[in-house]
Amino acid sequence: MGSPMLSVLAETSGFGRAVLIALPFAVIAVVLLRMKWFFRKISGWDALAQRFPPMKVHALGAEYAVKGMCGGLRSGSKFFRIAFAQEGLLVTASFASDSPILIPWSSIREVSGADFGSWGGDVCVTVDCEKTLLFHFPKDALAVLQQNVPAERFQKFATSLGELLENRMHQSSK
Repeated sequence: MGSPMLSVLAETSGFGRAVLIALPFAVIAVVLLRMKWFFRKISGWDALAQRFPPMKVHALGAEYAVKGMCGGLRSGSKFFRIAFAQEGLLVTASFASDSPILIPWSSIREVSGADFGSWGGDVCVTVDCEKTLLFHFPKDALAVLQQNVPAERFQKFATSLGELLENRMHQSSK
């Protein structure tokens, strides 16, 4: 009394057996490709790629894998790879690695975040465009942002959880 699948495999020819073994991998590959297509559509990435086309950049050296929100897609994992350049932020999404975008420093609407000292912190960069586009950087990215984004675009950084919640409530009411 073996598994029905093992019985089918035992009775199948060499080519048929290869097909049956390869079939699950092919299905997984198709599903992953469709997911990338779905993420591109829901995030509006192709429109962003037209608005912020990449160009030759002069890297500043810092590069981060970050969480973010793009259109209707909020990443719980680090979907975005961002390199700082003299020209702006060079952003590559894991679901659109063939289509990076270059966000000029002038298109950054707001820099906000939280600094909890040794407990850590977060820097949130919001981009000025028709879709919601924001990225969460570690605190050590702040120095490069301060050098390249005008000072009036920086919001007061929260130093407590209460301040952080208050800042987020104020931002959402804008």
